[in-house]
Amino acid sequence: IKTGINAQLITFKNQIPLDYYSPKVLGIVEGFLEFNNLIQEEKKWGMRLEFVPGMLLENLENPRFNYRATGEFILRPWKQFHVKGKVMTGKNIAVDNNGYSMWSGELKMIYFFHK
Repeated sequence: IKTGINAQLITFKNQIPLDYYSPKVLGIVEGFLEFNNLIQEEKKWGMRLEFVPGMLLENLENPRFNYRATGEFILRPWKQFHVKGKVMTGKNIAVDNNGYSMWSGELKMIYFFHK
């Protein structure tokens, strides 16, 4: 289990809002919590869960809530065959100005050819 706090202060020399998101000053504070047992390869399964809630301050005012969440799993039914999956969601600076959030997912099946 990992937990902590991330803080960032970003400045943009030129503000060009029609080309890209560029407030004069952007402050971000996030906490995170992660559980991960994917690296224990002797187990038949593993997972990683991460949740990152935070606060976004555009020009150090107007606080807005943002978040990211990720869930991953792996199944190892045999030594040569693994199934991996991943789901991500979030509401962050890239999409928050339009009121949207993001969802993404993937599924992989892996077969290892070896003697």
